[in-house]
Amino acid sequence: MSKTNSILFMLEMTVLFVTPFLLLIVLRFSTDNLVLIDSIKQSLTYFMHLPKMNSVVSSLFVFTGFTNLLVFSQHIQPFNRKHLIIISTVVCLVLYAAYFIPIGYFGLNGVGVESYVWVTTIDSMRIDYFFLERLVIIFILILIGITLMYIIISFHSSLKFFQMMTRDFGGLRWIVIFIIVLSGFITQYYLEEFSLLKFFHSFFIFRIISDLSLLGIFFYASRKQIKT
Repeated sequence: MSKTNSILFMLEMTVLFVTPFLLLIVLRFSTDNLVLIDSIKQSLTYFMHLPKMNSVVSSLFVFTGFTNLLVFSQHIQPFNRKHLIIISTVVCLVLYAAYFIPIGYFGLNGVGVESYVWVTTIDSMRIDYFFLERLVIIFILILIGITLMYIIISFHSSLKFFQMMTRDFGGLRWIVIFIIVLSGFITQYYLEEFSLLKFFHSFFIFRIISDLSLLGIFFYASRKQIKT
């Protein structure tokens, strides 16, 4: 079994483990009498307003994982239309929940004040007849698992991309690795937290532009291949 297949199995187990707890959070939100229904209705009126650049970059970051398919596509079975409908429905429900649940607890003004919105939101939930009354403990464990899985996938994809780029470099690849590692240490040492946030904001903007350009190149190449 290849390392890529092992990572996909780990991802599958993580999804199977996390999904029941996410459903529990959505169920608790749906049955909570303290939810601000008026704030949720008010947020629906903002769908026709243009968002700020920060909001656009943050929301589009959810869809940047398609670049990993360049590595994992050979190990994933093709989806039929039924599977695509189910996946699209689940993804839409998750995105709707991510948008409405914090607003339901803090309102439109309160959401803009919080730095870590979801941690505070989950901390506001209580379940009286559960083995853990505060759901924030479960949420932090879920967050750690998802973050660790994201790091593993990103590291594996980056390593594969790097191997593709430096396949013909020979000994020069170690110089490139040294420059990348040294840049990481310099960035961590000289940048403060606020400067690091600004740096990654600029990086996310550049990432969105490069991803859209990559999609355009793939679309052009696929159309050209079909014609030939």
